[in-house]
Amino acid sequence: MKKNIFFIVLFIMGTNIFAQQFDSYKYAVIQERFNFQRSADQYQASTLVRYLFKKKGFEVLYDSEELPLDLINNPCLGLKVKVIDLGGFLNTSSKLQLFDCRNRMVFESSAAKTKEKEYKKAYHEVIRKNFDELDAIEYSYRPTDTNDQAPSMDMTKAEEPIAEMSKVKQAKSVSSTSQEASERPSTRAISKRPTAISQQLYAQSIANGGYQLVDTTPKVVMKVYPSGKEDVYLIEGKSAVLLKEGNVWNIVELTDGEMRKQVVDIKF
Repeated sequence: MKKNIFFIVLFIMGTNIFAQQFDSYKYAVIQERFNFQRSADQYQASTLVRYLFKKKGFEVLYDSEELPLDLINNPCLGLKVKVIDLGGFLNTSSKLQLFDCRNRMVFESSAAKTKEKEYKKAYHEVIRKNFDELDAIEYSYRPTDTNDQAPSMDMTKAEEPIAEMSKVKQAKSVSSTSQEASERPSTRAISKRPTAISQQLYAQSIANGGYQLVDTTPKVVMKVYPSGKEDVYLIEGKSAVLLKEGNVWNIVELTDGEMRKQVVDIKF
């Protein structure tokens, strides 16, 4: 019972976080031909989705249209909208999905079903049911200067651990007989005995392509943002990175000239 309550709390919290970030999206980019359509706007399904998002307050485009200049310069102003046909022999069923500029799903409705036999009426019915869940989230576009940027932070400082790790790898190739090379700062090695964060952390998507890591209380332990390297994230407010080695996530931090490594258990 306690476990169920905990996951309900996480779901509610995740919904609230999404609602807070929802206002940063200006455009809804609609597929003119969804996966169940044999031709563009068959059953007027795309027209209906366009109408619903426009009514919600979005500026709406078809994916076949020419994009406005601000969306070209900053693709993260837009949400890609998909309606997925779930199939069914005796019914019509669908889900509504929204994707951000990094093609990550940021919203998915529950499945809606109908036994209506006429295709146009059936798809209109399930699409409206799908949209009801999204419509429950308040939306009002609020322009920001950081739609696709991490919050202000010293990026040079945050990238020091990455550069330092590169130096460590280079140092390994230097002959151990060269005392001069072994005394260089670049040969500092990461601690061979990494410490570990004992509690389980959960990653929740936030704006700008980042994640906030929360514990079970739930409390935000840290926020991380993409570094541009695969499975390497910059940690906000620290000269540290979160990186994946094999199946293990580690925090690597530069402290007083030394590299410190900390194993962390994260569920994405």
